[in-house]
Amino acid sequence: MTASSAGGAPPRILFIGRGESSHARNWIDLFKGSGFDVRLFSMPTGSPPDDWPVTTYVSQCPPVPGITPGSRVNLYPGNCAGQELRRFVARFGTLGQGNIAGRWLGRILAEWKPDVIQTIGIRYASYFLLHVRKNFVAGPVGKWVVQDWGPDLTMDRLLDEHRPRILEILHTCDGYFSDNAYNIEVARSLGLTEARTAPVGPVLATGGVDAAELRGLVRDAPSRRERRILWPKAYNCAQSTAYPVFEALKLCWERIAPCTVRMTAMSQEDIRLWFAALPDGIRRNCTLEGRIDRPELLQSLASSRVMLAPTLSDGMPNVLAEAMAMGTVPVVSPLAPITAHLDEENILFARNLYPDEIADALVRAMNDDALVDRMARTNMEKAPLLFDRARTREKMLSYYEGLAARAR
Repeated sequence: MTASSAGGAPPRILFIGRGESSHARNWIDLFKGSGFDVRLFSMPTGSPPDDWPVTTYVSQCPPVPGITPGSRVNLYPGNCAGQELRRFVARFGTLGQGNIAGRWLGRILAEWKPDVIQTIGIRYASYFLLHVRKNFVAGPVGKWVVQDWGPDLTMDRLLDEHRPRILEILHTCDGYFSDNAYNIEVARSLGLTEARTAPVGPVLATGGVDAAELRGLVRDAPSRRERRILWPKAYNCAQSTAYPVFEALKLCWERIAPCTVRMTAMSQEDIRLWFAALPDGIRRNCTLEGRIDRPELLQSLASSRVMLAPTLSDGMPNVLAEAMAMGTVPVVSPLAPITAHLDEENILFARNLYPDEIADALVRAMNDDALVDRMARTNMEKAPLLFDRARTREKMLSYYEGLAARAR
């Protein structure tokens, strides 16, 4: 499908999100070869890798050295110190980094005039654009679409400091979609109208999975793979806690050994401290790593027997969709955004705060060969039906063509 518009100028989409997020980049990559003119405004939290070719406005300070010539525009001067920085701040005002970036985004919107603006996530991208529209934009600029994933909406709405902004976003955006049906229901209960609900249904935050490509990484049914558990979220945050997993391993280790556990994204000192307190027999069979890049994660997922990711709050986890597509047995929590689409045929459920439930799920997953192979067959058939990337691309291109036409 190729985008078109009056006068031959391609529709313009400006994405606003975290350039360092592989989820955000994978979503934007849906639009490769579409005919849309696509750019990213990268939040001050980071920037994309040098080899990612999408034109990106980098608001991180200081700018990252060695970026790809021609595809990056920096907010801050290259010599982001001393007199150069003082002159720069004098031009943009001394209201703090968020407002300096906000002023810049306001100028970009006025000069580039995107037809569609998509904020990737409610916190913080949608909050940021709401602030910019109120303070640094004169008049309407483009159609605003909110992409919601995870617990940004479902949890933050409970807090007084977040709820007014969320309500304003849902009442003023031009389109809203999420990665699960539950979040869409919550948004509707908060006043999102039918007209503002994007007619695309739930779509995965990364844009979906290419099931054929992921199946190509798989060599064996789970019962014949290494006896390895991949735990890709070995950290503490508002959405999950690692401590019950440690307790679960102690409860069930004698029943699941021999096996290994690969723990990734483990960088917090307190988590490493409690890992060090585990019995020697468990520690010797575990590997601890920080964040790994997505291709390595997918390779590990394809060769592991179990993917372990219990959480307290979540949307539709991307790693769950990827595990299903590769026949890796998922152990996740029975949260409403997940159970709206999947059940016990697809997942071994375990609540994050209950070590005994996590332990029981691991015992079943590591010892019942018939169960894991049956679940793998079911999931490898269902994943393309729920999470197909090509279908998501088709729906989103059609939706954005319509929005762009209305914006002009």
